[in-house]
Amino acid sequence: MDVITIEGEVADASGTSEKSDPCDVTMPEWAQVLEPVRKLPTNVGTRIRKCVYDALEKCPPDWAKTRLEHSISKEVYKGNASGPTKVEILCALFWSFIYKLG
Repeated sequence: MDVITIEGEVADASGTSEKSDPCDVTMPEWAQVLEPVRKLPTNVGTRIRKCVYDALEKCPPDWAKTRLEHSISKEVYKGNASGPTKVEILCALFWSFIYKLG
């Protein structure tokens, strides 16, 4: 069976077509656990750090594990001023999406 993709539509040799969503990508379980961090304010560092610990329990890939562990290290994590930690987590989410697409 031949499949042709044109501007988001998938058509097979029989002539039927269906819409495909290029953004329909399921996130890994470890990244789903980090999604609430997007909406959390940076002055709730304990809740942000708990999300990271939960994500680390879900066995993320090595590159993500390294980044997440760094985000809660003493160099980065500052309790009530967790902006840098949140940025690290958002970067990990971004790269998880990019890796999933590629």
